[in-house]
Amino acid sequence: MNFIGIIKKAIHLNLDELNYAKNNFLGYKHIDADIIPVILFLIKETFYRIWLDSKAIFISNSSKGKHICFYGTKNQYNAIYPIVSNINNAEFCSIKDNKNLHLHTALGYVLSWFFFPFLLNKYVKKSKVEEKTSIACFIRSNFTVYGLFIWYSIYFSYIKPKSIIVANDHHFHFRLLKEVCKYIGIPICYIQHASVTKNFPKLDFDLSFLEGRDAYDKYSKKGIDSEVHLIGMPKFDRYSGQINNNIQLKSLGVAFNLLDDIERIKKFLNSIIKETNNIEITLRPHPRDDRINFFKKICDENNIRFSDAGEVNSFEFLGMVDAIISSESSIHLEAALMNVYPIYYRFSDEITDYYGYIENELVTDVFENHDPLIKFLDQLKIKRPTNIRERCKYYNSTIGTKHDGKSGKLIKKIFEGKKFNIN
Repeated sequence: MNFIGIIKKAIHLNLDELNYAKNNFLGYKHIDADIIPVILFLIKETFYRIWLDSKAIFISNSSKGKHICFYGTKNQYNAIYPIVSNINNAEFCSIKDNKNLHLHTALGYVLSWFFFPFLLNKYVKKSKVEEKTSIACFIRSNFTVYGLFIWYSIYFSYIKPKSIIVANDHHFHFRLLKEVCKYIGIPICYIQHASVTKNFPKLDFDLSFLEGRDAYDKYSKKGIDSEVHLIGMPKFDRYSGQINNNIQLKSLGVAFNLLDDIERIKKFLNSIIKETNNIEITLRPHPRDDRINFFKKICDENNIRFSDAGEVNSFEFLGMVDAIISSESSIHLEAALMNVYPIYYRFSDEITDYYGYIENELVTDVFENHDPLIKFLDQLKIKRPTNIRERCKYYNSTIGTKHDGKSGKLIKKIFEGKKFNIN
């Protein structure tokens, strides 16, 4: 391993490409703060990583020669689970904690401090030719780029994994892993973990598992440099035997996202709680929603159920309801897969149709006011359609095929015979 060569490669990495998510997606906050608090935060984070790695030393788990499946969120974990459970010699690896195998990052953080002057110089040059961003934002976003790239290149060259598998293609850490794999020649595989939007980047992995034509068409517009297989939604496999065939609406789920307006939510809840009779209601805020206590209070005061997205799988939640109300959320697709009726309600200033569900008729009932919604729910109480899954075919290529609910086995079949063969 040529250490000088690794450094040269590291300092020529495209920082904008690595930070694709922060530059192209809603919900990623840019930092406007003084540089001193950011430096103090990075010092604290470095010592935290050292502490975290020291704990992981006592976890006896060797990754040599294995398929390492990286995840950063519970949703990504659920997406990768069918791979780990269906192919030999595969294991989870967390980029955040040491619940499973832990990805060591401490040395990468320490190395990053040696590149701090270089990073400052990079910021000065960049700010002269582009619209100036805050130095705090630039340092916070790019501090670990060089150190982690060098460390990962050395570490993965040593353990020689059969492949790296990720369930995210736009977050910094996963894009950095992709660059490392390409540099040292480790096969890298991507598996879709949620619905794709037009903002997603070019698809350039050795092997990519997409759910259906919708994802493929959107990636095609950005460019595809990958072997692609349409395999449905593997995380649905465990729940394929729980399809909802109820002919009447008796239970209703309401899911909220981070961008939903709180005042619109309050008006909606006030109306739906008062005007829906004989319907059991369950509220489910986003796991990172800092308004969670508000939702819990509403549930306690009105004797309605609360679903903790941090603890309860979305499919388990959907197994409790006959219809779902939400705005811009991929839970509409998961609901339709379970034959749960998806309903769009505008909780924000405008209807963006972020995932194209309305355009592609996955969701056919859209409401901006509660009065027509209440009337529609009354209709569902009398007769609820039970052919909702048919709407998913554009998003999920296995619907109605022999592979429906068997995406994990399909992945195993595809993996066999590849250059990273299963033992």
